[in-house]
Amino acid sequence: MNRQKMIIGAVLFLAIGIVWITSYWNGSVGLSAAHPVTGSTLTMNITVTGWPALGGVLLSVLGAVLLLVSAVMAVVDIAGARRA
Repeated sequence: MNRQKMIIGAVLFLAIGIVWITSYWNGSVGLSAAHPVTGSTLTMNITVTGWPALGGVLLSVLGAVLLLVSAVMAVVDIAGARRA
């Protein structure tokens, strides 16, 4: 499998995993901004149950691994091209 197809697959797996997780979560998200920026907060209370919790995480991890492998392949290709 060449690098371009691997990157497309990685992006698709990441996107599907994140969408699957975020479309089935229950909870709340809060953001408050304050003048000294150190007082600003982002609060997330999220629960995902069932298949989206399992499948979404697995798809996201698979996408991240594919993205890492394709990045290493790109670096190896660049290093090999410079030697030649």
